[in-house]
Amino acid sequence: ELLQEEDRNEDQYQCTICRVFCYLSQVTCSCTNKISCVEHAAELCKCAMEQRVLRKRFSDETLLAILAKVEADANAPERWRAKFQSVLMQSARPQLAQLKRLVNEASDICSVVPEAVTLARCVAQAEAWVKQANAILFRKAPSRRPKRGRGRREDGIDEEDSRPTKTLDELMAHLSQAELLGFDSPEIANLKEHGVLAEGVKKRARALLATPSADRQPEEYLHDCEKLLTDGSTLMVHLDELAEVEKVVASEQLAQDLAGLDPNTLSLEDVNEYLTRARACSLMDNPHVKAIEARQRD
Repeated sequence: ELLQEEDRNEDQYQCTICRVFCYLSQVTCSCTNKISCVEHAAELCKCAMEQRVLRKRFSDETLLAILAKVEADANAPERWRAKFQSVLMQSARPQLAQLKRLVNEASDICSVVPEAVTLARCVAQAEAWVKQANAILFRKAPSRRPKRGRGRREDGIDEEDSRPTKTLDELMAHLSQAELLGFDSPEIANLKEHGVLAEGVKKRARALLATPSADRQPEEYLHDCEKLLTDGSTLMVHLDELAEVEKVVASEQLAQDLAGLDPNTLSLEDVNEYLTRARACSLMDNPHVKAIEARQRD
């Protein structure tokens, strides 16, 4: 036996007798360039059989290793299915991280696994859901502007960029979608917790807004409103009730700023700023605001 792992010309792989293709092994002799298959070794030449050589392309160990690899690849889909079923049996709502790992493992399998194709689509939908959930949970980074303008702070940060845009109803609707997708992730728990906090703030805001004016102790009421705004500042959802409380606080602060103010000493820029604040908190009927409006016309 002789191991020769390099490739040869095509005519060096054909049996001289039966023309069969002898790639893995062939019989040859020092007296000829011809080869034969093992079955026709006796017909290759007239030399004694002991002089002939069995030439092998691969060693037995290499062939067994290739066979093991092929068998492992052939069994990979079934092993993957077993692991997939195990994950599904452990929980009715598997963790998204587990499902993603299964999808990644399936991508390394040489053959197509139909269940993995379906799972990949589900994971893609779940990842899209998580991305939208994070958009609700985390405040958008404010963009910087080179100049000061309407709706911008003096430091060049656009306040509108950092305000929540999703409502509580949209948050709850997004949670309902997660129930249909059938997976679990930390974002689901975080979003549920955020929804509970928002419901609590909404309830407190409604209670404050429902308090009759005659029953309000001005300092205590304003303190409660400011405390609620502080607690609600971490919320990443928009609440109409919280916006109304914000108007109440802004209205009170503006009324305090206007008290004792002489409109005739204000510049046009100051006049416009006060009137903008008054419109935002619906304080246009205030006598001081009326005087500032007259100053604007002047």
